[in-house]
Amino acid sequence: MNPITHTTIDEASKVLVAALPESPGSLAAIQRIRSAYRRRFRQQAVGMTVIRACGSV
Repeated sequence: MNPITHTTIDEASKVLVAALPESPGSLAAIQRIRSAYRRRFRQQAVGMTVIRACGSV
């Protein structure tokens, strides 16, 4: 909801899937991407979901 006009905004979703090693540097990189997206597109919030998985084959 737009806090100024109090109207609901409907926008298409964007999804970024990234496979990164579990490290503080990886989290910091994702936070920088989220912050840049939030500023560039004037978003109030940018969600994030982390799922641990084994990537070996």
